[in-house]
Amino acid sequence: MDFRGNKQATARGLRINNPFNLKKTAIGWKGKVTPSLDSTFETFDTIENGIRAGIIDIVGDIAKDKKDTLVKLFHAFAPPFENDTTSYIAYVSKVTGIDQNAPLTVAGKVDAGTIAKLASAIIAREQGPAQAKLIPASVLSDAVYNALQSPNIKKYVSTPPGGFPSVNERLNDYSGLILIFIVLLLIISTL
Repeated sequence: MDFRGNKQATARGLRINNPFNLKKTAIGWKGKVTPSLDSTFETFDTIENGIRAGIIDIVGDIAKDKKDTLVKLFHAFAPPFENDTTSYIAYVSKVTGIDQNAPLTVAGKVDAGTIAKLASAIIAREQGPAQAKLIPASVLSDAVYNALQSPNIKKYVSTPPGGFPSVNERLNDYSGLILIFIVLLLIISTL
């Protein structure tokens, strides 16, 4: 999904497919657009690749760089000289239910569910909750799943029991939701 040129996407990070607002670096992110369309932040070809880069960035901060609490993570990710870091931490803690001083790792690994919660909260904080809702849940879910398969971070992520589901298993999970959605649409259309 590409938000470049999307009139509904008014948030800066969405307009450049960078919902984490990652600053420009020399990192060769998958889907990075060069030159960036923004003077400060990276631009990505799709929102999925922007989310993927953001997740790889935060997992690296948490597991490799030992910024393993919300306080440590957001003092690096959203430093006080650029952000209201205290408010940022409080927001993410409230939205995710994660205590700001609780460890984000167990035995040096980050739980996949924790990563998904953090990604969703960061995007809402960076872009605003209304703009974050422009990203369909299925797109966010697929982007998180794909990021967690990256060899750069896979070793730092604790996988669910039985491993990550295959594409077919994931499609089967969605099929039930799709059926419910279709039934709801039929019910609504008859009202």
